[in-house]
Amino acid sequence: MLLLILIVLGVTLPFVAKPVHIDDTFVLHITQRILETPTDPFGTEIDWFGHLMPIWRATTNPPLVSYWLAPVAATFGEREIPLHLAVVPFYLLFAWGAFSLARRFLAHPWLPVLFLVFSAPFLVSGNLMRDVPAAGLAVAGMALFIGGTDDDSARRCALGGLLLGLSILAKYSIGVVLPVIALYALLRRKPRDVFWLAIPVLIVAVWCVQTEFLYGQVHPLYLLLERSNDSNILWEDKWFGGLTILGSALLLQPVILYMAGATRRWRVLPVTVILAVALGAWAYQFYASNLDLQFQLWLFLGLVLIVGAARAVVEERFSIVTIFLGTWFSAHLLFSVFFVPFQAVRHLLVALVPLLILLFRWFERSPQHWRTVRTLAAGLLCLQGVVALAVNVSDYQYADSYRRFARRAVEMFQGQPKTVWFVGHWGWQFYAGRAGFRMMNRDGPYPTTGDVLIWPQKVHVGDVMSANPDLRLRLELVNSFEYRTGLPIRTMNVEAGAGFYATIRRRIPYRFDIRSPLEVFRVYRVMPANPG
Repeated sequence: MLLLILIVLGVTLPFVAKPVHIDDTFVLHITQRILETPTDPFGTEIDWFGHLMPIWRATTNPPLVSYWLAPVAATFGEREIPLHLAVVPFYLLFAWGAFSLARRFLAHPWLPVLFLVFSAPFLVSGNLMRDVPAAGLAVAGMALFIGGTDDDSARRCALGGLLLGLSILAKYSIGVVLPVIALYALLRRKPRDVFWLAIPVLIVAVWCVQTEFLYGQVHPLYLLLERSNDSNILWEDKWFGGLTILGSALLLQPVILYMAGATRRWRVLPVTVILAVALGAWAYQFYASNLDLQFQLWLFLGLVLIVGAARAVVEERFSIVTIFLGTWFSAHLLFSVFFVPFQAVRHLLVALVPLLILLFRWFERSPQHWRTVRTLAAGLLCLQGVVALAVNVSDYQYADSYRRFARRAVEMFQGQPKTVWFVGHWGWQFYAGRAGFRMMNRDGPYPTTGDVLIWPQKVHVGDVMSANPDLRLRLELVNSFEYRTGLPIRTMNVEAGAGFYATIRRRIPYRFDIRSPLEVFRVYRVMPANPG
């Protein structure tokens, strides 16, 4: 446990100064609301799509993480290092839960846990968003519940149920683990343990009653019935995105192919080739264009992982453990495809735990090949760790471009007689607002002649510049500022096709690219409108 803690701290503490990034701004907005009115976390508005709207309609998650961060923000303010340090315990919970499950179901638990810790989803997904806290609570809760079921410990089942309930209050989609954990108890022929799941159900029910009372609608039902596909992204796009996420997260595919040959499971190889060709044809037809090599590579690697997981289940003749692990993995993948508005790396973070345990159960079934598997996997782990750390550094630098330019813009426009406006969300919204700049939204007010407008080109801006036909601004480009990195990796860049936080429309989690800048800030001056 001490070694595991040191490893997790070693990969997380160097990044605790990471700037506020992507949905961190949303989480901190709710945190500030909690500091003002603790019993009404969603009772205010936010501009997250180019216009103001109630938070309870804009958010897709409950507010537990904002409550967790509230004492830190009250004590230290919205400073990056204290806030990120507050998230580190959830990293430790996640790693502890994964290691406990691996130790229970495997003879050699270290390699799969290290593959998890040195993966891009684990390293990059921290930030201040809900995903790592929810994953840490959920995986630790499942480890406790499973241990309690196997060892007839009511106390551990109850504690596991409590953590599972809290995980759902951090992120609704974690709720898919409840029927999965109930399945495990039933497969173990211990149906009485299912009643301990009344604890998370009661916790979520209390929150649902509160949202009905405060906002006139049960928030999870509102999301499921009205917001689940408001992005108009087809499930096929999310399916392809999910495969690219898996393929870019774990580099175990050579071990899977080696095991298929070494154990003379030759059918795995032609089946994989046939499925790969079918998948490529389907993707080509769906996107109606040539797919680039990197997209096809991650798509193929993701498919190999799923074939390996299926082989692991079949190899043990659908044992209790493999049925449980396969159901757990499938539940997260399918939920993210059919019920989440868009696909993202963080949505599949928890799914990596059962996937890794399944694969290594298969590897361990052939002791005569274990030494070769261990050597090959260790080399792949080193390669995966280097790539994941590089992705994390690149994402850090991308987030830092907004913090750095906000400071620069303060110096540029100090003493400016006119107002400095900005468009764009995510971390840029946080730093631009803290710098004192004014955010423009579609419903006004709008900049006037002589004002300055800052428009980052890579950040989400919503409908602020397109949804209002009465908005007629004449903008004169004054200057353009470009931020680059020497690392040949991009995590969020529409032109390059990278989308770590939204893998939609042929974007992949990260892309090897050296040409595209991290961000381009364009500074405009507002000119008098043309007559008519």
